[in-house]
Amino acid sequence: MKLKGIREKVLIVVAHPDDEVLGCGGYLSKYKNSKEFKVIFIGEGTSCRFQKGNSNSKIKIEILNRQKQSIQALKYLDVKSFEYYNLPCGRFNSIDIIDINKIIEQEIKIFRQILFLLIIQVIVITIIEL
Repeated sequence: MKLKGIREKVLIVVAHPDDEVLGCGGYLSKYKNSKEFKVIFIGEGTSCRFQKGNSNSKIKIEILNRQKQSIQALKYLDVKSFEYYNLPCGRFNSIDIIDINKIIEQEIKIFRQILFLLIIQVIVITIIEL
């Protein structure tokens, strides 16, 4: 049941920055004026692209650059609410699945969404890497 004057809330959970646009960009664009969105990013999406031994400061700079680009895309799509958890890219299998679930459950409680979109990549990658 849709209440008049109340925007439907949609929580989008993605593995890392750019997945929100690749996986839900059309949806975000189509409904940006009629729904309230929050996007949460589980992983940072950058550190796995570097060879071991690269300086942490260089990796951190690239993570921040990727976040800035993501924020620009979110602004364009009128998404005002987002959170970056920055779990290690490409190493979700090194994190207990329950910890990832707790992040998502907490965000659900905070956001109190009506519709929940989950980019299945987060779960699939975790299961495959186990």
